Amino acid sequence: MSSWLSSPYRSAGIYIGGSMRACGDGNLSSAWVSQVRSMGWGVLPIYVGVQAPCVGQSGLATIVASQAASQGTTSADDAVAQAQRFGLGSGTPIYYDMEAYSSSVSGCTATVMTFISAWTAELHRRGYKSGAYGSSASLMVDMSRSVGSAGFVAPDDVWFAHWNQLQTTSDSSSYPSFPDRYWSRHQRLHQYSGGAEQTWGGATLNIDANWVDASVAGTAVPVDYGTNVVGPGSSGFVFTGSMTYWRPLATSGLKGLAYWTYSNGSTEANGATWSPQLSPGLYDVEANITSTNATAKALYTIRDALGTTTKVVDQAPISGYTSLGTHKAVAGSSISVHVGDNDPSSTTAKIGVDAMAFRLIATAPSPPGVVSAAGGNARATISWSAASANGSLVTGYRVTATPGGASATTTGTTTTTTITGLTNGTSYVFTVRATNAAGTSPASAPSAPVTPRSGSSFIALSPKRVLDTRTGLGAAKAKVGPGGQVTLTVTGLPSGTAAVALNVTAPNPTATSYLTVYPDGATRPTASNLNFARAQTIANLVIARVGTGNKVTFYNAAGTVDIIADLAGYYAPGAGAGYTAATPKRVLDTRTGLGAAKAKVGPGGQVTLTIPGLPAGTTAVALNVTATNPTAASYLTVYPAGATRPTASNL
Repeated sequence: MSSWLSSPYRSAGIYIGGSMRACGDGNLSSAWVSQVRSMGWGVLPIYVGVQAPCVGQSGLATIVASQAASQGTTSADDAVAQAQRFGLGSGTPIYYDMEAYSSSVSGCTATVMTFISAWTAELHRRGYKSGAYGSSASLMVDMSRSVGSAGFVAPDDVWFAHWNQLQTTSDSSSYPSFPDRYWSRHQRLHQYSGGAEQTWGGATLNIDANWVDASVAGTAVPVDYGTNVVGPGSSGFVFTGSMTYWRPLATSGLKGLAYWTYSNGSTEANGATWSPQLSPGLYDVEANITSTNATAKALYTIRDALGTTTKVVDQAPISGYTSLGTHKAVAGSSISVHVGDNDPSSTTAKIGVDAMAFRLIATAPSPPGVVSAAGGNARATISWSAASANGSLVTGYRVTATPGGASATTTGTTTTTTITGLTNGTSYVFTVRATNAAGTSPASAPSAPVTPRSGSSFIALSPKRVLDTRTGLGAAKAKVGPGGQVTLTVTGLPSGTAAVALNVTAPNPTATSYLTVYPDGATRPTASNLNFARAQTIANLVIARVGTGNKVTFYNAAGTVDIIADLAGYYAPGAGAGYTAATPKRVLDTRTGLGAAKAKVGPGGQVTLTIPGLPAGTTAVALNVTATNPTAASYLTVYPAGATRPTASNL
């Protein structure tokens, strides 16, 4: 058994008792059972006693029809005693060996079913699991037909014999009356060949080969190729087609378990499939090709979450791993690889099969970082920190509102977006998921709640002068005296405009004073918008509500002064822009060369600034502009690059 650990096999049947047992214990003992189980072998206890009255073999003791139930019970009790003698306690499966019989003989099937029911019921009463071994054509078909019948107690596991050389636990294509839906939860073993000698580790045994997906005593430890590496003898690997034509290369391959078969022309007869259970991610799939008996142009078919692809690999010049490409696994859909013998080249070419490695190269992004949101009129603007890519570039983000599920997507590395169509007055939180080629991240932590409310949106304009009392623009050409007022009608605004953004300048003041800007027709507030000293020219950006007819009034408290106003934008209902606050950051300083050349700006000079880090769709920016070290009375105008310079000033 130690030598055969070099084989792909990991379970062995042991005959523990029964009147038809062919030999004594020999080396079989509780110590032997314990030792082989500790090596990683699974054990299949078999009990062979009385057979069907219509059994095909001669010279065997048979069930007495009138005593079938008692004989089944007695056999189960003896099987338990023998199992305990070999150290096999409760919970162990014991398989009754019922050799092939003729179901057409009157009464024979009923006798066998009564016996198997009693065998199973008694094993259950004694705390053991029941198994039944037999031919697909007789025992399996008869038990399948009896499932659900009154009085029939089905065994837990079935071990069907059909020497078709196929590594599968399905036999419904040959025996439709033994359907796959019965004993479908890891409850089947298939004896697919018999009476063949095999040599592994220098030890030769004559064996019946079986494909096992059912209960064994102990823990059968499959061949371990390493993390996410699958091959003959490991979990997730199976040969397809007849095992008659698959030949072992006992000293070749990653674990000395490589196999080969001849090519079969254009039609596949035999193949092999690697189907590991993989966590979601992107994998580089690599086939290990042996240096001997691998000479064909092998057709590999790879199925993953994205579909099916194929790749032909000329195995002849390769010794070692070769890549089959990058493939994707998602939850519920892993990656499988199949190779067939359908090489159209000469039938003397050989297909080699060994290990297949699935090397994880990328996973879905991590959840995006801190999410912030600002509410607007039936909308919200959401920003977030970029997600960690985890091996594959982030290709976009999806933002979802709760409640309601409204969403928006971005592409590339953009980390801000606006969701429209929200309900004013409803509190929302927002989560963000990142996507890359490997998949989609878990949702981020939700943003703080925000509540969209009805109101006005801001529409930015290129600065436009609308009032200048020095020239008579927008009002009379005259200084405004102490306690004086000027009313301005702001033209070109849409219906429903609520407020205007005005850059107000007070040049040539004769006394310390202030200006107040307020809606025409309203009571003048006591607050000021612009404060200045005598002979001091001051400018300030003023947000002022408008009165009827889009009129605003300017009030001067003392002395005389000229008033200039430049329109920078307005607030009105509709789809204007939302405002996203940012941490103050210096973007331009001509004293140091930040954002532009390190030089003073001369008379009539211009500086163009590219503002970094803004999302697509940005229409305006809020800048705190400071002019230092002027050599003359002057003004600054800030306007969109490429546009015609307006006559208005900002500073």
